[in-house]
Amino acid sequence: MGKDNSEVFVMISGLAYDTDKEILPEGHTMQNETRFLLILATGVFGILNTEMGMIGILPYMAEHFRVTISEAGLLVSLFALVVAIAGPTTPLVFSRFNRKTVMLAVLAIFVGGNLIAAYTTNFTVALLARFFHPVYCSLAFVATLLWVPSLPVTERLSYGAQVQVLKRGDVWTAIVAVVFMNGAVFGVFRYLADYLGTVARIPATLISPLLFAYGAANVVGSYLSGRLLMWNALTAIRAFPVVLSLLYVFLYFAGDVRLVALLILLWGLVGGVNANMNQFWITRAAPEAKTFANGLFLTAANVGTMLGTMLGGWIIAAFGMAAVVFGGIAFAAASLLCLRTREA
Repeated sequence: MGKDNSEVFVMISGLAYDTDKEILPEGHTMQNETRFLLILATGVFGILNTEMGMIGILPYMAEHFRVTISEAGLLVSLFALVVAIAGPTTPLVFSRFNRKTVMLAVLAIFVGGNLIAAYTTNFTVALLARFFHPVYCSLAFVATLLWVPSLPVTERLSYGAQVQVLKRGDVWTAIVAVVFMNGAVFGVFRYLADYLGTVARIPATLISPLLFAYGAANVVGSYLSGRLLMWNALTAIRAFPVVLSLLYVFLYFAGDVRLVALLILLWGLVGGVNANMNQFWITRAAPEAKTFANGLFLTAANVGTMLGTMLGGWIIAAFGMAAVVFGGIAFAAASLLCLRTREA
């Protein structure tokens, strides 16, 4: 396996840890490195729960704050917008600082936001302090403080040199494609809980297990994506929007609970492939600016989430919940068009 396929990125708030570089203190053992990665994974799990955790309770949030499901979707899309704005800027700004200090500061902000969100009864305040699952964030905070080594800054990054990649057309093609690919997945997934209840007629007691199954399938899909990209990256990227669109078509016509459950599992696998594939596409377009490219990935992915959620909300308001899958199909088709443009 060559260097191109052995690079692993673990991201928290747009910061990249490149396992090809020995950035850990001298004498750091494999056991400590494993613990370090587990700590980062715990932090990522908690932080992503602030975004993904809203999916399962979006209908209840709409009912609690007495807003429509489309308005409740702002709890997702505005959160994604903030991440999209911070994505390309925080890696550049904080690449000059000690990573442990940065992680502690970011997690402290998350914990504070959770405390505000836990007690608010106002929808506007909830939008401003849209964070979820403070327990996991707090655990990651403590674990980072106790066990993550203080990582030295090994390279002073030039802002101007990294931003220069934005002058290249292939980079912008990759950014736009990732916007559409992520929007195709999350523009529909954001409304999945409500879709399962109102369209698929899934009993309320089964919705949470199905969402859990989707997440478990995501883990498997994430593992498989590495294999697919090493096998044939271009073929995997070409197939992704086609497979996703077919899943949405089947989901639209599915009338059996067992078939819906199977489609959710397959969708979870595809969703797990999506994240790694998107990151691969952008970092390969700008290999000389990996830190900035990871920021661009976060921005593109979250812009896609925001636009997909907004489009899904508009479709639901105009045509009903069942039609939301067509927004995902439209975004998938647009991502395929971007791929064709890049190949041309």
